[in-house]
Amino acid sequence: MGKVIAVANQKGGVGKTTTAVNIAGFLVLKGKKVLIIDLDPQANATTHLGLIPDDLNSSAIDFLFSEAIPLVSYSALGGLYLIPSSLTLAEAEIKLFSTPIGREQILQKKLEKIKDNFDFIFIDCPPNLGPLTINALVGADHLLIPVQTQYLPMDGLKTLISVAKDVSQMYKKERYILGILPTMYAKREKACQEILEKMKSIDFVAEFVFENIIRRSVSIQEATMEKKPICIYKANSLGAKDYQKATEEFIRRCDYGK
Repeated sequence: MGKVIAVANQKGGVGKTTTAVNIAGFLVLKGKKVLIIDLDPQANATTHLGLIPDDLNSSAIDFLFSEAIPLVSYSALGGLYLIPSSLTLAEAEIKLFSTPIGREQILQKKLEKIKDNFDFIFIDCPPNLGPLTINALVGADHLLIPVQTQYLPMDGLKTLISVAKDVSQMYKKERYILGILPTMYAKREKACQEILEKMKSIDFVAEFVFENIIRRSVSIQEATMEKKPICIYKANSLGAKDYQKATEEFIRRCDYGK
């Protein structure tokens, strides 16, 4: 049965989609079958993998509220699949709010039907703790939190970790918080150094911080623009090397070793 990973952070622009797509890409190169579920109405993962949200006949909202499984194969990398998003996914939050019983487990029930078909399923979450993100947290086996090293919203991070611990306890999920992945790091910038040091020193954060970090890289930005994971856009770039190392650590953490 595949592992389901929620990639979440209430703050936008921290590298959630970039992390989901690029770790997924390296896992596929290792022979894994990987699905990305774009659960963000902004549809960043969908556009990153070359789809136009407005042109889609079905998307993640159909996966949530019907029997449809709008699965798209990513042609540039066999083994990578996507359940895309579109602006209609914003309607899902209204539907979830109006569902009085079991609304936080709707995605979990859908995932149970497809988990056996994939080695890993990544859920790219919206930048909030609304009902879509809560569904992702409940449906996931693990939580991965990308955090931008140029800005550290401690209150938001503390809230997310608190919610994650509640989910872990309530739904009996072992080693639920997979880790905090520092992103957009620039060694020469004092602010980045200070924030990384702070992450490694704060009690409720330090135990989860990845050893490997993602440096700020033009190649990562270019890969996004070219609609490709970094592993097939520019395999020898610094960005690719960072995400390759992060993927190795990701696998170790999934196997409950650091």
